[in-house]
Amino acid sequence: MWGLHFLRRFTEVLFVHVFKHQVSLLQIIGFGVHFLLFGLWIGCSVNYKMCSNSVFTAYQPPPASLVGMGAILFVLGEIGNSACHISLRKFRTSSRKSYTTSQGHSLPTGFWFKYISGPHYFFEITTWVGFAISTCTLAAVVFLFVSAIILVISARCQHLEYLSDFNGERGRPDYSKLRRKVIFPGIY
Repeated sequence: MWGLHFLRRFTEVLFVHVFKHQVSLLQIIGFGVHFLLFGLWIGCSVNYKMCSNSVFTAYQPPPASLVGMGAILFVLGEIGNSACHISLRKFRTSSRKSYTTSQGHSLPTGFWFKYISGPHYFFEITTWVGFAISTCTLAAVVFLFVSAIILVISARCQHLEYLSDFNGERGRPDYSKLRRKVIFPGIY
């Protein structure tokens, strides 16, 4: 699952994403180290025989029902995440952007964007919930919580940017009237 997720992300970076902000080298290195260290911890957690450290105890795979439920959530999260990214690409490259600011910021519409500001962040969390359920390791649960914190903060920043950019002035829509939540439909 871990490998499939990052293969999807790598493919999307090459063929789908249209970035509106430049990513710094420090961010790239930071994310790389973050995923590498968690990947090693998770890998050692489920393959304890490879890691002779006493921190890792014998891994007991979860019941098949949990693995199946987690795998379903994982796949739904991956599909939803990809659909959001493809939708964003189509919207950002469309010649008929009806809601664009002078800075070039666009207001995405449709799909889950009608309910929340950051559906791609929501589906990323869904992916990692499925992964944590499927593996039942402390490492996966810690990774889920760290990732969720980062993603909620990112979604909040995106939401505030939409509220600022689309304030009803100069013919732009009033984002607050759309009543979109930040990241969790109907909740926050």
